Amino acid sequence: MVGVDLGPKRVEFVEKLGADLAIDATRPEEAIKIIKEKTGGGVHAAVVETPSIGGYDLAIKILRPTGYMVVIGCPADAEGPIPITPFINVVLGIRIIPSMVAMPYEYYELFDLMLEGKVKVHVESIEPLENINKIFKELEERAYVGRKVVKP
Repeated sequence: MVGVDLGPKRVEFVEKLGADLAIDATRPEEAIKIIKEKTGGGVHAAVVETPSIGGYDLAIKILRPTGYMVVIGCPADAEGPIPITPFINVVLGIRIIPSMVAMPYEYYELFDLMLEGKVKVHVESIEPLENINKIFKELEERAYVGRKVVKP
């Protein structure tokens, strides 16, 4: 599994989660080259969990022909359009699968994976509800890795 993020702190986090290859995409073209070399032409599937068009663009460029790109969430319109061309879609056969919410049965599968130790969750901190505005600001600024838990 290849894990991609921005900056050394986040790449170290990806490594700790168990990625076979952890790449800093601060320099996207270099990251693309490394991933294609190490995977023999690109990944079979990419899961995009960033609200940045740059993440979508990178995922498309590291996919091999007929690859799958699963996108979780959606960037703001201000980010611009997703860089999909007829060549990418028709000739390379890249398939894009959107996902906004999971189905209830998928939560059971996820919990089973967690119980089997196959899913690792990193909780940065547990904070009181009154810190919610600070937490949202930090989230927008990408000031922490992992998740924060808010308690009432």
